[in-house]
Amino acid sequence: MLNTLNMKNNIISTIYKNSVLILICFLINITSISAQNNIGFTISEDLKGNSAKSLVLNGSAYLTSANGDPAGNGWLRLTTTEEVPKRQKKKGMVGYALLKNTFPSSMGVVLDLEFSIWGGTGADGFSFYLYDATYAPGGTKTFVPGGKGGSLGYAQSELHNSKGLSGGYIGVGIDEFGNFGNDDDKKSGGFTYKWPEKNQFPNAITIRGSQASKYKFLKGIKQEDLGNILGDSNFTLDKKSVSKRPTENTYYRRIILQILPKTVNNKTQYEVTLRMKISKTTDFKTVLGPFMVDEAPPANLALGFGASTGGSDNYHEVRNITVTTPGGVRVTKEADKGEVYVGDELTYTINVFNQDTKDLKGLLFKDQLPNHFQVTSVEFKNNGNEKNKAHNFSKDNLKDISVDLAAMGEGTFIVKGIVTGIPDDKIIRNTAIFKANGKTPDLDETNDIATVETKILNSSSDNCGCPVGAKEMKAENLIVTNGDVFCVSKDLYLNKGNFILNPGGKVYVQSGAKLVVEGTFIQYGGLLEVCPTGGVDVNGSAIFGCATTGKDAVITLYEKAYFTVTGSFLQENPGSTAKAVINMYDGAFVEVCGTYTQQSTTYPIVNYRGVGDVNAYFVNKSDASGGGNSIISYAENVTWITMDKVGEDGKAPISNGNAQWCGPYATKEKCPTLWPDGLTNNIEGKCHEAEGIVNAKPSIKLEKTGVFEDVNKNGYADVQDLITYSFKVYNTGNVPLQNIVIKDTKLGTALNVKYVSGDINKDGKLDKEEIWVYTATYNINMEDVKKKGVYNIAEVSAEDKDQKVVKSTSTDPNPLPETTPGHPGIDKDCPLCTIVILKGRSVFITNPHIYQQFKNN
Repeated sequence: MLNTLNMKNNIISTIYKNSVLILICFLINITSISAQNNIGFTISEDLKGNSAKSLVLNGSAYLTSANGDPAGNGWLRLTTTEEVPKRQKKKGMVGYALLKNTFPSSMGVVLDLEFSIWGGTGADGFSFYLYDATYAPGGTKTFVPGGKGGSLGYAQSELHNSKGLSGGYIGVGIDEFGNFGNDDDKKSGGFTYKWPEKNQFPNAITIRGSQASKYKFLKGIKQEDLGNILGDSNFTLDKKSVSKRPTENTYYRRIILQILPKTVNNKTQYEVTLRMKISKTTDFKTVLGPFMVDEAPPANLALGFGASTGGSDNYHEVRNITVTTPGGVRVTKEADKGEVYVGDELTYTINVFNQDTKDLKGLLFKDQLPNHFQVTSVEFKNNGNEKNKAHNFSKDNLKDISVDLAAMGEGTFIVKGIVTGIPDDKIIRNTAIFKANGKTPDLDETNDIATVETKILNSSSDNCGCPVGAKEMKAENLIVTNGDVFCVSKDLYLNKGNFILNPGGKVYVQSGAKLVVEGTFIQYGGLLEVCPTGGVDVNGSAIFGCATTGKDAVITLYEKAYFTVTGSFLQENPGSTAKAVINMYDGAFVEVCGTYTQQSTTYPIVNYRGVGDVNAYFVNKSDASGGGNSIISYAENVTWITMDKVGEDGKAPISNGNAQWCGPYATKEKCPTLWPDGLTNNIEGKCHEAEGIVNAKPSIKLEKTGVFEDVNKNGYADVQDLITYSFKVYNTGNVPLQNIVIKDTKLGTALNVKYVSGDINKDGKLDKEEIWVYTATYNINMEDVKKKGVYNIAEVSAEDKDQKVVKSTSTDPNPLPETTPGHPGIDKDCPLCTIVILKGRSVFITNPHIYQQFKNN
């Protein structure tokens, strides 16, 4: 097989010089079923991505996703335009693409695709063709493409020494230049014309026959007739001399080829029909056929595309391909984006087809909407035919919807919504199901289901940092102007005064570094980017965005980066097209200790950009208000905590959107599962907590005191007496601690240390504001009496939420000075030991910090 493929490549390279064979993987959905001795199938390929698993590209053909077009929203581009010096001829291009997947012909074929031709001077055109699958990639025979130029990669060409496409069965030429439909260059047949008419038919569509028929002219339609049928007196196949691809609202081309087996007088013939539409909101019009072809197709077929340019050129592009069977019903589905962030809007276009020749009512439609997708609107378009109807659907109900469709009619559901979260596999899947419901025979159910996948994006912080050429920021750099690029690579305290970031300016804060503003933070535009664990502390107020600039203002907080404002925070809306937004990654933290006001009402202030491991936090410690329809975030992965009023006292309301919300008057007890570790309930004077929360620094301290108890009241220490130890455990870090364990083993046996009090909120975690108290008792022995004192020390250990262990040995908060009467001295091996003095027959200490003088017995 490898030798066969190599032989094919050599032949192709001989025919198309300078061509490079490119094998890439496409996401192709292909299913098949057996139905009444026939084989049903559906092949769907949107060609919007930049990877594929079943396509061979040759010559100038390539995928435009992330290569001229946004990632996930590309096309298969067969040719481009050429820029050449004046008086120099263009070399011309040839590009073609072959699907590896083959399919049976016994039930007939329906081929549905969109195309776009634009940007050049109008030549030559492109073809799509069905050919014998034995010539397909991986087949048993050698594939040879058709001729260049007006042959469009399908028909023969004497000029280019081509006998035509190997194994060709039927080829459709989308011919803006006009030579595919004539008999020049030894082609077999063409449009009729009378001299002195020009033998060239621009903006025509022509269907040619098989290799066996010498690619004879079957049917064609000229520009004027196409325009009349499609309702456009100025119709052209292409959009010439434009610098970028026209939008679908101004230029749209979609075409369906159907080949249907029919028995006439006990003889099977093949009915060919070509239908087209030039607006998404109109119905298809039949532009060629139906007409009959006597020649039977090969048992299995393959699909290919070819395009040519010469002295004139164009971009020739194709996408949203479906290959399936005629009859019954079918459904296709596409998303307007192949890749999205959480919070982005996503639009699904679902086309439902009646492929029967009679009107059908009571068909069943169901859209299996994915989790993490919130529907905002649903619309049904009848595409210009009042017989096309959908009943009782809404944004809350897209299950078992009854649909009526005219004969050969198409209806379209437009489902719009917002991506609210991240599935485990980072893919949003949406499946539409359309069933005949017994209203017509539907022998092929593979085309009754359509699924589209959209990848959830998260920008990597791996490359976060200061770009090459950035200047190290200095304390006096209080104004950042257009073109300034500053880097904060270590903690920087700006001089006192207002800090202003203007449109076009950029400031990058490195990981672990902190930028401190002593005054008002004003961002009229530009970019502030904070790398993981870095932060910005504003000791003052903040104004974010400016209503008069019309420029975007963006703050990006990567993983565990933070932005703290001690005063008020005002978000101004920069205008109808510009935005003031904060992009937040996992664990990022915004802390607003003063009042918060948000003006934007058409977009949220927070865009979530993480991977769903940890929520981002937006914390308001004082009043929060908005512009009436203001929302914090579309993302479920954002937590909004409001510790005070929200939209009260006559202020406009603000809502969480899809963010998880604790408030108003939020407390840890009210929302224990949403509360971030390290955030205190008491908001008075509690600002600058964000840094400790995102940069967890667990720490613990243990204090230990001991008190002698004269159990038998005889006035001195003996083996019947006790020492009661008290322990106080402090959280000296910035995150709660758990699994508190005190070990007291110095005295030979482990003391039974018991918890007494301190867990105020009873959550089992030692919070920063809590002090946990423990106690233990020790039985004095004779050796202790002889030493006239007991030396003891303990150790405490705990864990933070990430199971990081911290330890501390005990200290005596008020150690007895050695001048204390009866003091046994400091143990050099345990200088931090808690010492309890034991009275002999003259002096005893009932309290280690208060001693008493007694008479000798």
